[in-house]
Amino acid sequence: MSEGVAVVPLANPSLDPVFNIVTPSYNVGEYVDETIQSVVGQEGDFRIRYHIQDGGSQDRTLEIARGWEKRIQTGEFKARCRGLRMTVRSGPDGGMYDAISSGFRHLAPAADHFATWINGDDKIASGALQTVAAAFRDMPAAELVGGRNATISAEGEPLVSGYLPLYPRRLVAAGLHDARRLPCIMQEGTFWRASLWQRTGGIDPSFRLAGDWDLWVRFAKEADYVTLDAVTGYHRRRPGQKTETMRAYHLEIDERMTGDREKEREQVFREYENAKKAHSRDSVEFRARVARRDPLGHWALSDDGIPASNPRELTPVDGDWTVVSGFDEAGPLPDQRVKRPFHWSVGGRAVLQVFSERAGERTLSLRLAGNARGQRVAIQVNGDQTVERRLRRCFPKSARLDLQRYFEAGPSTVILDFSPSTALAAKAT
Repeated sequence: MSEGVAVVPLANPSLDPVFNIVTPSYNVGEYVDETIQSVVGQEGDFRIRYHIQDGGSQDRTLEIARGWEKRIQTGEFKARCRGLRMTVRSGPDGGMYDAISSGFRHLAPAADHFATWINGDDKIASGALQTVAAAFRDMPAAELVGGRNATISAEGEPLVSGYLPLYPRRLVAAGLHDARRLPCIMQEGTFWRASLWQRTGGIDPSFRLAGDWDLWVRFAKEADYVTLDAVTGYHRRRPGQKTETMRAYHLEIDERMTGDREKEREQVFREYENAKKAHSRDSVEFRARVARRDPLGHWALSDDGIPASNPRELTPVDGDWTVVSGFDEAGPLPDQRVKRPFHWSVGGRAVLQVFSERAGERTLSLRLAGNARGQRVAIQVNGDQTVERRLRRCFPKSARLDLQRYFEAGPSTVILDFSPSTALAAKAT
């Protein structure tokens, strides 16, 4: 097993970009092969330094990782980029963030390198590194970038190629993107210049669950988060994830947000809420940074100044829900005067996110109103095909569909696949 890789500091990182990528792993043998392939299979004009920091896995995780390490070292695996190095270490650690910290100490990236980590069950999107390298080249002032939110099932099937997330710097710096007041920043697919990591001290290994939240807060003190209009990473929804222990996650945040920090957070949130009520979210304070490709294919900050228009935040009470994609509140039939609580499907697939404060059996109730008798709807929860029903009432009459199943604590993704129809509305109750 190799212990290190010597990389000469670059005179111009835009001409020869280097990505330093860490994967913290522990007993993810079912998924880590896909994760590794998503990193080492990247194609483009850049170099990759990839390190897996394992916590002492007892399954096939290390066997798979060291197999890839050997294939890359011997040249059996042909890199599709300008240079590829992979190392693996395993031993006891203090948790995921301790492993990430150790991984980056091992890689020791130069200030002009780029960096990210990808968990052992998630994936970097195909073409992401080439996209990010071009974005950093075209926007030399940018230090922190990430793409559209995207989710895959435990089996690796696409669930949500989601919305364009917006992260105004002042809101991030105040710690408001905590999945309560505002959506979390999705770590998979987020990249930064190593100099930003060095200036802010990197990840805090004392965190158990919310280390990424803390890192984004400290990053935001130094730099804007620039959202790229592209998919750069995939988050895998599967049982047993830390993201399901949301109460502990929020408790850890609240333990750190005390005194003046808590007062500042609440003050910023009040100002943000007042700005929304006054329809002034286009103010400089609460504008998010978004980048798109121009007609020549170069990345540039969008000149439309998109305001901070985030999806409705979930609150930690059983039964709360929000639309992710595939629904429109207005609807195609305004003359029917359907009340706003209804959401009209705008395609064959619509996605909701529901929140459960604690694990247990729950009943998800939907009222569905189709304009054609016999229309079918199939429902998935966290990637599992749960039920398929045929609607028996014509619009505007509605039918109630109750779905009983076990929900883990925290957010769950509910997908409704509809057979073709000109209009259909749904209301979660």
